[in-house]
Amino acid sequence: MNRVNIQNLALEITNKCNLDCENCINKNEDNNITMSPEIIDSIFSQINKIDNLYIYGGEPTLVLNKLYYSAGKSEYIT
Repeated sequence: MNRVNIQNLALEITNKCNLDCENCINKNEDNNITMSPEIIDSIFSQINKIDNLYIYGGEPTLVLNKLYYSAGKSEYIT
């Protein structure tokens, strides 16, 4: 498989949130979905190089293990 170079990659690692904002676009959705390590690995296995990695979600700090896991893929980030 050919691996690709990506300028910007945004990962929504979770949609869990500890707030209840009235204007939230995810307000009526299931707020218990978190990206698995297998999905994260699958994404990075297709990438050669990333210029910018953005990690977001509902509140990524609610799943620190996934946040650190994703950030730990820094060998791909230039």
